[in-house]
Amino acid sequence: MVIAVLGVQWGDEGKGKIVDALCENAHLVVRCQGGANAGHTVVIDGSKRVLHLVPSGILTDGTYCLIADGVVVDLDVLHAEIENLANAGIDVWKRLAVSKRAHVVLPLHREIESIHEEARGKARIGTTGRGIGPCYSDKASRLGIRICDLLEPKRLADRVKALYRAHGLDDRRSAGSVEAAMAYLEGFTETIRRIAADTHAILFQALEANKRIVLEGSQGFLLDIDHGSYPYVTSCNTGIHGLLAGCGIPPSAVTSIVGVAKAYVTRVGGGPLPTEMEEPIQTEVRQKGEEFGATTGRPRRCGWLDLVALRYACRANGVTSLAVTKMDTLAGLDTVKVCVGYDYGAQSLDTVPAEAEALGECNPKYETAEVWGDLSGVQCFGDLPSEARSYLRAIEHWAGAEIELVSTGPERRSILRAKQLT
Repeated sequence: MVIAVLGVQWGDEGKGKIVDALCENAHLVVRCQGGANAGHTVVIDGSKRVLHLVPSGILTDGTYCLIADGVVVDLDVLHAEIENLANAGIDVWKRLAVSKRAHVVLPLHREIESIHEEARGKARIGTTGRGIGPCYSDKASRLGIRICDLLEPKRLADRVKALYRAHGLDDRRSAGSVEAAMAYLEGFTETIRRIAADTHAILFQALEANKRIVLEGSQGFLLDIDHGSYPYVTSCNTGIHGLLAGCGIPPSAVTSIVGVAKAYVTRVGGGPLPTEMEEPIQTEVRQKGEEFGATTGRPRRCGWLDLVALRYACRANGVTSLAVTKMDTLAGLDTVKVCVGYDYGAQSLDTVPAEAEALGECNPKYETAEVWGDLSGVQCFGDLPSEARSYLRAIEHWAGAEIELVSTGPERRSILRAKQLT
């Protein structure tokens, strides 16, 4: 049984919490793509855990976690996360493996990304500065350094030298840089020796044994490099296509695809957000929902729920069920709106235009939803205010998928499950 979990907005939908909720009886949780630009947050008994590379399943006893081929690995972040988890009493060393095929983010990649962002001037993408894009670029150029290379010093040295030459740093000018890069990578050799593995073999053994596997997506589908609001996107495929390519299993293995959506939308950095809220409501929602980046700490831009974009994402990914988060953030507001279409010049649109510029010029058509009150203490769907239930039913209608999970607060236990949604 393979459950794929992916975001169907512009990221920060609450995927970490939903993966955590679906980890019950899971044998494997697999991080498939992206890098340390992701921040998956789980709150357990008031204690917040933010994970950037290690799958959220590590917080569930007995669940084994894989960082698969499609992930680009920041060794500093990975090592720090492992140490922090181990110091918290979690047996991470025995329950984590990283693919030998995964690529490595170098300090050089972070430097390149900073230069690229600076060169864009006012057209900056608003990246996290983690070097993700340049690492994927080197991967596509067949110049990348992989986890398996760290286990072969001679091969590693040859590939680091080739990489620096390809970036216009010849042997004479880059000797010190190459030596520094080698020293940096060699500093993580023992860590990698303990967790490097053929994750394909592990995955297919679990598939053959009919084990429960959860695929953990990173970033939202509307940031997909092919299907998102290009160029204001991330550097990989964030939908079901990217998850499958990143872990290496066939589409036929997937049992269900869970799309995660907030009850509103947020976006970090540049790019179009048609339903962006006006002030002071945006600040109120941001503060109430604690909408600050788990990776960068930057304030997120907040917008009303965009049903047009949600339907686009759900269709493109074949979403079979939904998880809706942050219902509690909208509770008690004076007004709640949803977008049901766009006006683009003289045109009326019911889908997301391909051009980011066009999406940025779209004026949303709003419908006003009935507001609902406090959700604390809600234990089942029937306890939700009727207004909240109506809101969720509207989401189901537009998305074309039933809701499986509803989050009513930041805590792990603040979640309503499918069997209660009747």
